[in-house]
Amino acid sequence: PDASGLAPGGAIPAGGVEEPDEADFSGQRERIMANFERKELLYYMKKADGNISQASRLSGIPRRTFYRKLRKYGL
Repeated sequence: PDASGLAPGGAIPAGGVEEPDEADFSGQRERIMANFERKELLYYMKKADGNISQASRLSGIPRRTFYRKLRKYGL
């Protein structure tokens, strides 16, 4: 794919596009996923008025897994 439209003035620098460090992606991915999971749990807990079994059903996450994730995130 042509990435020239992403660069200022439509030109890609002579050195090309810098490859990001793989470790950066791994750490970022873990943080993003953890943040998403935590927010998802909170969303369903609020929707179920704090009823964990109901929140589990609404989310489609098995109850045991839902409980485990609540403990994991200290919720």
